[in-house]
Amino acid sequence: MRSSDKYSDGVGIDLRRSRLAEGFVATGAAATLVLAWATPLAVELQVPAILWIGVAALRALHRLRATARVRVERSGEVQVDGIGGELRDGSFVAPWLTVVRWRPRGAWLDRALLIAPDMLDADDFRRLRVLLRLANEKGPAEAGPDRVSTA
Repeated sequence: MRSSDKYSDGVGIDLRRSRLAEGFVATGAAATLVLAWATPLAVELQVPAILWIGVAALRALHRLRATARVRVERSGEVQVDGIGGELRDGSFVAPWLTVVRWRPRGAWLDRALLIAPDMLDADDFRRLRVLLRLANEKGPAEAGPDRVSTA
């Protein structure tokens, strides 16, 4: 019981630029471009597909460079850059990647925030992962599907 006391409030973090995440996006975009180029399609379909992949990759890289302030409460409340919301089913926690799936208040669609280990200090990354796991804890009468999956 004592070990969960330090996670009772929540964790607030400032995310910084991640070379690991940028490399992942660049590698994924390059592989997708090669696949689109190698697919036997008409040029009229291939060129727009390649352009769309390039634009999507540039947009993803631009969004990765934006600094985000994140706060996660044990109760499941989430705040990203001042926008409040709640944790949703489908968050993922692993030592090499954390995905916070959340929905802003009043929104219809969920959002996913990818957090690589090099985006914050090791201690803050550990606290965030533990807090996401603890946010899923429910009493015996409230047992239900897991909110956070782990690897």
